[in-house]
This record gives sequence, structure tokens and C-alpha cells, in this order.
Amino acid sequence: MTKNTVPERRKEIVEATTRQVPKLCNGLLSTQAIANHIGITQAGLFRHVLTKKDLRIVVLTEIECRARRAWDEASRGYDPSVVRLRRILLAQIKLIEDYPAIPALLFSTGWLAAKEVVYPIHVCIMTALRLRVTEELSAAVRLEAIDTSRSIRSIWNPC
Repeated sequence: MTKNTVPERRKEIVEATTRQVPKLCNGLLSTQAIANHIGITQAGLFRHVLTKKDLRIVVLTEIECRARRAWDEASRGYDPSVVRLRRILLAQIKLIEDYPAIPALLFSTGWLAAKEVVYPIHVCIMTALRLRVTEELSAAVRLEAIDTSRSIRSIWNPC
């Protein structure tokens, strides 16, 4: 059996956490459950993340990176801003669909207990998404791609 590198093990820890959280009741995810899922000891887990607070930071930071990559990919190209906006919003929805742990991580009682860690990262992620959406909406309105007399549904069904 080969030993994983630190980045590989951290990736395993993040993946195990994001897979396990949706399966468990709020706040019941333990470092022992994550270690068991990966096939290491709890002490082995704590060699990579020293505390539960560090675990939260590692997981939420990875989620933020995934979100930003998804938004970047969705906003590439020279399509009209309304098309880019639609793709950014769909990318966010797909991210949550692909990682159902995201809402559970952000809103479970166990994670809320660590709100001094979770809240700033969550605010950073949502602020970044809001800024992207606002930029694309502003561009679409400037280019009259969105009929502002209609509802926001005109973004999804411009016809």
C-alpha cells in the first residue's frame, strides 16, 4: 500500500466530508466517521487537519474554489451577458446538485456552532456570486438584452 501525499490525503478528506455530510443528521458528522470512510485512523486525520475548525476551513475553502472555477468556466467567451448570467446561475445550481453537502455544511447545527469559521467563508462565496450576477445583469440591462419591465424570469425565458 502506497502512502498518499499531503495534497492527495487532504483531497480525500474533503471528498469524504462532502460525501458523508448529506447522509447524516445535522451535526452528527465526526472526525472518526471521516477517518473510517477514508480508511485511516482519527490520529491520521488529525495529522492533516489539526482541529475540527481546520477541517471546516479546508472543506469550505475547497467548495469556494470549486464554485469560482465553475463560475469562471460559465462566464468564459463572448456570448451576450444574459447568456453568461444564465450559465453562471446554472453552474451554481449544478454545483449544489453535484455536492449536496454544500447546504448541509453551511446550515447544519454542528457547522453553525463554528460560525466564526463558516460565516466569513460563506459570505465571501455568496458575495463573489452576487458580484458576478450583478455585473452580468448590469451589462445585459445596458445592452437592453433584458426587458426591465418584465420579471427576472425573462433571464430564463427571454422569449
